[in-house]
Amino acid sequence: MSRIVVAGAGHGGLVAAYHLAMNGEDVTVYEKNKRKKLGYDWQDSFDYKCYSYAELPIPETGMKDRVPMTFVPSTNPYISFSQGKQLGRYSLHLFRKDIYNHLISLCEKAGVEFCFETEIYSSVLFGNRVCGIKTNRGDFYGDLVIDAAGMYSPVKNSLPDYMAVPKTFAGCEVLHAYRAYFEKNNEFPDPENEYQVLFNENGDIGLGWVVTREDYIDVLVGRFGDFNMKMAEKAIENLRVDFPCIGKKIVHGGSIADIPVRQPISVFVADGYAAIGDSACMTIPVIGSGLTNSIMAGKMLADTVKADEYKKYDAAHLWEYEKQYYKEIGNKCSAFALCKVMMNSLSPEDIIYLIEEEVLTTDDISFNVNDSSIVEILLSGGMTIPSLLGKAKKLKSNDELFKKLVTLAGNAAKLKTIQVSFPNQYSLEDIQAWSERYENFFASIAVEPKTDEKLL
Repeated sequence: MSRIVVAGAGHGGLVAAYHLAMNGEDVTVYEKNKRKKLGYDWQDSFDYKCYSYAELPIPETGMKDRVPMTFVPSTNPYISFSQGKQLGRYSLHLFRKDIYNHLISLCEKAGVEFCFETEIYSSVLFGNRVCGIKTNRGDFYGDLVIDAAGMYSPVKNSLPDYMAVPKTFAGCEVLHAYRAYFEKNNEFPDPENEYQVLFNENGDIGLGWVVTREDYIDVLVGRFGDFNMKMAEKAIENLRVDFPCIGKKIVHGGSIADIPVRQPISVFVADGYAAIGDSACMTIPVIGSGLTNSIMAGKMLADTVKADEYKKYDAAHLWEYEKQYYKEIGNKCSAFALCKVMMNSLSPEDIIYLIEEEVLTTDDISFNVNDSSIVEILLSGGMTIPSLLGKAKKLKSNDELFKKLVTLAGNAAKLKTIQVSFPNQYSLEDIQAWSERYENFFASIAVEPKTDEKLL
């Protein structure tokens, strides 16, 4: 029986914990929050098929029709651009607390132990191996440490540099997101479109949405630059000018969270260590959702651990987990990150031009979370190099946009060469070289965040 330490109660870590406990391993989850405090007070929409992939029972409640998104370059009525109706398409709509209750219940029935209110300070190393975690309750040791402690994980951040596990963020790779559910002001009509995704007037400083539900309005305001509660409240007041149906009373949420909106980190395994979820930046860039990816990764990690006949859990064996993740999900997330970089360089006027010239079409944005493969979601119809160059030809009368799209195609080609050089076998020297090449590429094309001065 192996001793498995799960640092943090992230969703992917819980999935791995469940499967490893079912396999007879001794698994303990250490989490800084109380159980009742787990999860943001908001609802997520994600692919229910990830539960089938992870061989988990699908929650009985929360299955709803997927609502098409309407993209609005700013809160002014310049133009809107909607996904097509996708009848018979479903996704799970669940509050984070309900997701946690479901996963924790499965874990407890499988024999996983939980130590809540345990703050993690750092990793514990023995030579070149991660062998445990340092906490406010003392040191805890294990044969394997699964890092599910989030994007700012103290376990990851304390690892030595030679392990090549990235710890920092560049450019617009972190979205500071305020989300709240407001009572509807029934004195005003609902917006024409149920789900509106908003681009800020200055293009690269933020985004958000206004989603109209039966009993409330779901509002998200996100900024890449400096952002605080006072700025968030001002942003909401500005939104009420165009959406007076947003009431004053908050029924859920009302806090700011940092979300990684970047490609997955280049290395997330080491001897005795494997990161998962936000610790490894397993979100979909721009969208920011990481539930589907993390839940699938939990099954991948558990299968890799169970396949280790000698229970060594060294980097060479755990590399199979990272290799599988990149093959099935990570490479396409990296490609999608290129689109995010370009979007951060576009103004609303640019986006309007792309729509009017039919360079940006409904097919390009009509990805669906219930397609048969997460790969199909992430490419979303338009990321092949020939298709990008074909679109660029339509922009010859707009030199600036033409250059941006050609640059995107060039970056896609560069990324492809990096992806095909992904080390199939673990070699620390090769891994370090590949990691440096991958991370430096994205750092070189990153767009620096700007503070929204209108909210100061």
